[in-house]
Amino acid sequence: MEIHSVFINVINIVKHFFTLILKKFGYKIVPLDNYQEEFVEVNLNYPTESVKCHVEKSNGAKFFWSKKYYFGYTKYYEDEGNMRKYFKCGQEILWIKRTEK
Repeated sequence: MEIHSVFINVINIVKHFFTLILKKFGYKIVPLDNYQEEFVEVNLNYPTESVKCHVEKSNGAKFFWSKKYYFGYTKYYEDEGNMRKYFKCGQEILWIKRTEK
C-alpha cells in the first residue's frame, strides 16, 4: 500500500513540475474538449496568404471554400492556447483535405 501512495506522489510531483515549466513559457494544459471556438472572418485569398496554410499545402493538403461538408474534408482551424479559430468568408467555411504520407 505504501509503494502505491509513493508512486502517486511521484506522479503528482512530476505533473506539477511539468505544469510549472509550461507556465514559464506561456502554455497551459487544457482538456481536449475544453477549446473555445471562434469563427474569424477572412477574405477568399486567406489560404494563399497564410503561412500555416502554405505549410499544409507543401505537405499535400487541399483547401476549398464551401457551405457544407464534403467527404474526406474537415474544417480548417488553427489553435492558439485554448482558442480554436475556424475561418469563414461570408457564409462559406474554409475546408481542408490532408494527405497521409
